[in-house]
Amino acid sequence: MSFIPVLLWSDALIWLLVLAGIVLGRMSWKNPPSRAAWRRLGANRPGMTAATALAVFVVIGLADSLHYRPRLPDSDSGQPAVYAVEVLSLLDALAAPLRLRNEKTYSAPLATRAYARETMEIPAADGSVRTLRDFPRLKYGGAHLEDEAGRNADALKRTLAAMAVATMLFVVFSLGVAWFQETGNRRQETAKPSGVSVSCLPSPVSCLPSPPTPLPQAGEGSSEGTVFPSPACGRGCPEGAGEG
Repeated sequence: MSFIPVLLWSDALIWLLVLAGIVLGRMSWKNPPSRAAWRRLGANRPGMTAATALAVFVVIGLADSLHYRPRLPDSDSGQPAVYAVEVLSLLDALAAPLRLRNEKTYSAPLATRAYARETMEIPAADGSVRTLRDFPRLKYGGAHLEDEAGRNADALKRTLAAMAVATMLFVVFSLGVAWFQETGNRRQETAKPSGVSVSCLPSPVSCLPSPPTPLPQAGEGSSEGTVFPSPACGRGCPEGAGEG
């Protein structure tokens, strides 16, 4: 095995929170009022924008919560596997070029030479060696350039390529979100109504009995009887209407 997993106490807490979030999400989705609230949140553009930005940070945090110890190169094939003492994460593996490509000193953005001067030995055409102090070439920055004069053109080409890839990913992501929303809208339109009004659901307040409201006397042009409110919806019905 090229690595052995390592579980830190902080990683365990983070993944317990993730598991609790999944369980609560499933419970909320099974509850119709909670599901309706989440759907309203999904239809809110500022809310979804904030959720997308938050999801990026969550993915980065989870990638940094998967730790392992890499296997060291075997000096002898007959010896047991030896693993490094340093504990790395999945984020370290994904960003390995940033972690491993270290220069001697800092340098300016998009630079091809170091920030500090160094003493260098330059071989001359006659075979002699000339010593001078100058800014040395970076080990990794601009190492693919044979001529430093083409730095600006190379930076522009790479920037345009990155923008093209980002635009393509944005279009694909937008189409996926639009398809998901359209599918959800179609499901809501085809869903049959339950036939129960929310206002008529029993509650501790609306179901309390209220005193009867007497009607005007028969001589005043109205029917006799007393109206009693329904305990479920508060609607009145004449006394004895359901009898006989």
